[in-house]
Amino acid sequence: MKKMDEPSVFKVSAIQPKLKRYDREFNINRCVELISREAEREKSHFICIPNYFFQTGTETLPGPATLKLAQLAEKFEMFIIGGMAESNADGKAYNTGFIILPDGEIRNFQRKTHMIPMESRKLSGGDGYFVIDAGLAKVGCVMCNDVFYPEAARCVALQGAEIIFSPSMIGGTGVFAMKTAAMARAVENQVYFINANGIPLEVAEDYPGLEMGWSGIYSPFPENIVLASAGSGEEVIRAYIDLDELRELKKSTGQSACNLSELAEGKAFNMLASRRPELYGRITEMTLP
Repeated sequence: MKKMDEPSVFKVSAIQPKLKRYDREFNINRCVELISREAEREKSHFICIPNYFFQTGTETLPGPATLKLAQLAEKFEMFIIGGMAESNADGKAYNTGFIILPDGEIRNFQRKTHMIPMESRKLSGGDGYFVIDAGLAKVGCVMCNDVFYPEAARCVALQGAEIIFSPSMIGGTGVFAMKTAAMARAVENQVYFINANGIPLEVAEDYPGLEMGWSGIYSPFPENIVLASAGSGEEVIRAYIDLDELRELKKSTGQSACNLSELAEGKAFNMLASRRPELYGRITEMTLP
């Protein structure tokens, strides 16, 4: 893998494109265009694109669409994260998050674990949560509506993730819940959380009152959670994140690191250090009444 500079403060971007539901080439080319434009504007170390970015059909990983993105990752020496419908050699299909490294290597990052009804008819759920040491940072992935399940992001955070990426394809009233959940996942897990949500163009045109988009970049610091937020149209958002600040926070032993005035101002303290895991075991044993 090519050697990259390792700053503690670096740029992350989220791409929110308008995508045509049945025009695979248009969607791939549109993502390539927006990624290229953002990379040429000013280097991003990480760029996140939406889930189901080519919309129609499935593809192996690696495959033609991700190989096209890999050329950009290598050209601009950056990481690209996104989601797609993956056809696998095991005969199953998955909703898969991928990460492309700056040398063009394509990796399976995360298979979505909580399927919505329309997915469960065709796709299988993933069976684990993983963290990749990207050199610059330890990164994880929470796919689409997995963001609504706190356990998913917590599993990633407890493996040391500093940034969680969330490629999404969520519309309607779900975008409000998505944004709220994403902010909560950032704060409660003390990670930076980057959510890239796509816009199905035909749906947006047919239902102009339906909310779409609302991608966001969020910090774990309560005094400044929203670093960047998109509206309901095609947009690219970006922010600078400070991993040294986050790492200093995580070195503290808990609430004692903050005095009363800092807590009153909403200053962050190391909540993960104050966890009581001995009390949580029954969660996995409980079922709904």
